[in-house]
Amino acid sequence: MNQVVTRQKRTQQKSLERREQQKTDLRALILQAAVRLFEAGGGYEQFSLRQVAEEVGYSPTTIYLYFKDKDDLLLHVVFEGFREFGQMLQAGYDAGTTPLERLRLIGQAYLEFGLSHPVHYRLMFMQRSEMMFQKLEGHLHTVVDSFAVLQAAVHEALEQGFLAPYPLEVYTALLWADVHGIVALQISTGQITPEQARAINDVSWARNLTGLLARPQP
Repeated sequence: MNQVVTRQKRTQQKSLERREQQKTDLRALILQAAVRLFEAGGGYEQFSLRQVAEEVGYSPTTIYLYFKDKDDLLLHVVFEGFREFGQMLQAGYDAGTTPLERLRLIGQAYLEFGLSHPVHYRLMFMQRSEMMFQKLEGHLHTVVDSFAVLQAAVHEALEQGFLAPYPLEVYTALLWADVHGIVALQISTGQITPEQARAINDVSWARNLTGLLARPQP
C-alpha cells in the first residue's frame, strides 16, 4: 500500500513539475514574441496583447493569465533586459585586471548590449522609459544592481589613484552618458553602423583617458 501511495505522489509531483515548466516555457515565448512585435510594429502605440496572442498561437485570455496589460508585459521585457544587461556588465568587469581596463570593458559591454538588444534598450532608456521607471518602484534593485558594477569599477579607480578626484557619481554619470549617446544615436537614426559605433566608443574612451586620469599611463 505504501508503495502505491509513494508512486502516486511521485506521479503527482512530476505532473506538477511538468505543468510549471510549461508555464515557464509559455511565459518565455510570450516575452520573446513581444520583443519581435515591438521591434517590427514601430513602437508602443502599435503594440498590443492581441498581436502577441496571435504570434504565439494562444487566445488573448491566455496572455492575460500571465500579464495584466501591455504595460505589464513590456515591464517584464524591461526586467529581462536589466537582468542580461547586468550580466554583461559583470562579465566585462570580471575580464579586466586593472580598474581602468575594467572600466573600458564595462563600456564595451554596455555598447554591445545596446547594439544586440535594441528593443530592450529603447524600453529601458529611451521610449517611455519614464513610465517604466515609475512602474519599477519596488523593483529598483534590478536597475541599481546593474549599475553597481560600473560604480564599483569607478570606486576602485578613484581609490587606487588612477582618476582625478571628482565625485564617484559624476564619473558614473559621465561614462554612462557617453556610451548611451552612442547607442541611442545608432538605434534611433541608423545613420551609423554597429562597427562605426564601436569605433566612436573607442575614441570616446581614449578622450576620457586623456582628460580624466590622475597620472599618465604607460
